[in-house]
This record gives sequence, structure tokens and C-alpha cells, in this order.
Amino acid sequence: TGSHPTPSATSSKPEKPNPYTAAQACGSGYQVIDSATLTDGGGRRRGRVYLLYNAGNGYNCVVTLKDTAVGTKTAASAYLEVKGQTRKTDSGSFQYYAGPVRAAGAGKCVRWGGSTGGVSYGSPFEHCG
Repeated sequence: TGSHPTPSATSSKPEKPNPYTAAQACGSGYQVIDSATLTDGGGRRRGRVYLLYNAGNGYNCVVTLKDTAVGTKTAASAYLEVKGQTRKTDSGSFQYYAGPVRAAGAGKCVRWGGSTGGVSYGSPFEHCG
């Protein structure tokens, strides 16, 4: 045992990269069509919410990837709401990401968003393709 200096909290280096990508979380056939960075008041990136679409089956998928406390269970959420349908949400304590939340959204507008590290994002109805 020995004492190791702890990295300073003001270090701009990411704590630990997230080993997952949004496409890996959603599965094959999904392509990222939009994303939003979750940045706290101090300008630190906490995570990123991704909206993906699978042209093969017409499904959308939302995932919130964590950028802080990666590998440690902390609160995170992801949601997807297809216009005219009930919002689907995945929230809880996750090590790497919240989601995937999938719903058929071909030809319909969707609202999507998520949160992690105390920062949240929610879109208006958009991507009405």
C-alpha cells in the first residue's frame, strides 16, 4: 500500500471513457440522427443523449450515455415519446447508460430526451419523417 496523489477535481480530463456507443446500446441497424450534450452549470460534460433511427423497421431509439461516474451506478434516464402515444422512459441507477428506449416512429414526430449527473434535456416534437 502506498499513497497515490488523487487527480484534481478541476482536471479537464474525462474521468473514464464510456466503453459503449449509442449504436451499440440500441443494436444493429440504428443510426444516430440527433444528440444533445448534457453540460452542468460549471461547463462540465455529464453525458449525452442520443436519438437513433432504424430505417429497416421504422423504430427510433433513445440512449443517454454517461460521461461522469462511468462504471458506477448513478441516476440516469432516457425517454422517447411518439406523438399520440404514451411516453416511454427508462430511469434508474446505471453504470454506463440509460435506455435503450425504442418505439415505432416512422412518419411521426417524436420528443426525446434524458438526464444524468443532475442535468437533463428534452426536445420539442421534431424529426417528423
